[in-house]
Amino acid sequence: MNRIKKVEMVEVIRVIHAEGDGTKEDPVRLVAQYWEKNGKHIGKMDMNQLREIDVRSLA
Repeated sequence: MNRIKKVEMVEVIRVIHAEGDGTKEDPVRLVAQYWEKNGKHIGKMDMNQLREIDVRSLA
């Protein structure tokens, strides 16, 4: 059963920055933050984890 209720293209602001203190427990990594045009923060994604996804597994 398909649970997707709606798909639409929306424009957001993406800010990519370095996060972490450089330790083993909290390594420095790239993080993308997503914001609405009105300044409301709507999410963030660890870019290093994104690179580890095998896109062939998404097909």
